[in-house]
Amino acid sequence: MLHTFNQGGSGRGQALILDSTYRILKGIQYNGTSSALDLHELKLVDNQPGKSQSALLTQYRPIPADLSAYGVPGLGWLHDSVFQEQRLSNGAITFEWKASDHIDLNETAVAFYDGHQSDSPWDYFHINSVQKLHGSGDYLISARHASAIYLIDGKDGRIVWRLGGRRSDFRMISATTNGQGEGEQISDWFYFPHHATLLRNESGILTISLFDNGQTPKRKPRPYSRGLLLSVNEPARTVSILETYHTASQPRAAELGGSMQILENGNVLIGWGNTGCMTEYSAAPESRPVFEACVVDKKATPALYRAKKTKGWIGRPDTRPAVVAFSRRNEMEGEQNVKTAIHMSWNGATEVASWRVYGGSTTTTTPNDGEISWTELATYPRNGFETSALIESTSSLPTPLVVKVEALAADGNVLGESEMARTFVPNTMAGCDEMWCNPLPQRTKEVSLSGNSASPGIGSHHREAWQDRLMFWQILGIALCALIMGLLAKRRMRRRKDFSWR
Repeated sequence: MLHTFNQGGSGRGQALILDSTYRILKGIQYNGTSSALDLHELKLVDNQPGKSQSALLTQYRPIPADLSAYGVPGLGWLHDSVFQEQRLSNGAITFEWKASDHIDLNETAVAFYDGHQSDSPWDYFHINSVQKLHGSGDYLISARHASAIYLIDGKDGRIVWRLGGRRSDFRMISATTNGQGEGEQISDWFYFPHHATLLRNESGILTISLFDNGQTPKRKPRPYSRGLLLSVNEPARTVSILETYHTASQPRAAELGGSMQILENGNVLIGWGNTGCMTEYSAAPESRPVFEACVVDKKATPALYRAKKTKGWIGRPDTRPAVVAFSRRNEMEGEQNVKTAIHMSWNGATEVASWRVYGGSTTTTTPNDGEISWTELATYPRNGFETSALIESTSSLPTPLVVKVEALAADGNVLGESEMARTFVPNTMAGCDEMWCNPLPQRTKEVSLSGNSASPGIGSHHREAWQDRLMFWQILGIALCALIMGLLAKRRMRRRKDFSWR
């Protein structure tokens, strides 16, 4: 996995190799002039027999450059796209390639921006995927801002060929013309691609998959994105589209990121980049959607760079399952059938099929597991990352007061047991339902110190929030006044100097 900090299109961090318990086996740093690697690529390479395993890594490296042709006087700055193959055993660099050594600035497909300072370099190339080809040892790379993919010689780094972009070595033909088609359709070409992968090489006829974004945040040659399966004829220097993957009734437009994976059964998994969604299509020629899901982060914004489907990974974390118990009660209203909500999860565990819940009561503030008489309450099938259930009781107090859960495999074996947890009971009912409480309670009546209810109004927390907002605007107003007065004073001083010079 890659552990990096996003810096607006690139990243800085390190690569981590984990075992099935999610312990870190090895950390990989970028060797050379900078130790920080980029977020776009981490791929392990099994080399020929007798050679150790290596890793492919990318880096975005600010370098000084002559950008006078783009209106930057003096020293300008580029974001150089670099990839490196590094031996895992000792970190030795076995190959390194820099875009600035081989790619002219006029190959870019994006407008010039920034480039005046080292912390805002012009990203003219933007490498986003690297694949080492078995047999030849060459490298297939994808460059979003060049709107092209490149084959790089694995010995000297020279460019073997370009596909797409301003200097493509291939022309697009129809798959049905057998190379005899007249001209090419501009709409057939891909734009700002990601995740180029060589699938087969049959005597110079290459089958390549890639994700065609079709657009960037500022340029939109195509209104939707798609997965492409290409046939590349190296001797004839032609390329044709074998298959396209997108849902015409629900097209998705990924301005950033994206991926395409051919599965063992012939199905195709498309990751729709910054839309946060992924779609699995059935094998050609049917190519219909059979699965779709979307992933968002805590801020409800899309969070997906690549999507990958695998059957081989089994996660068995060395942490314990987590459980939270909650009960909303209201003794003043005389509630008798109190319900306790149980929320269960185990981050990273892939074999959990169901959850067994135990409950017990205690009067001790810090009870030990052995001091509690546990009662098995129920077993619930796992339902996604977090499984939630409601347990009813006939008492005015939540029962059980203490809970714990067991994570069960499909055969019923216990995979792990949580620590015990006390049932949380809120001190106010406002904003709470049977499952949990909202972050902000609902508005309530203010209660005076004498115990008499005041007229309905905003609660203390709302009043404090209103006071905070008022203070913010007051401070902002003072700051703006000071700024305006300072500007006026400078203007008066300038006029005085002009007058004295005259």
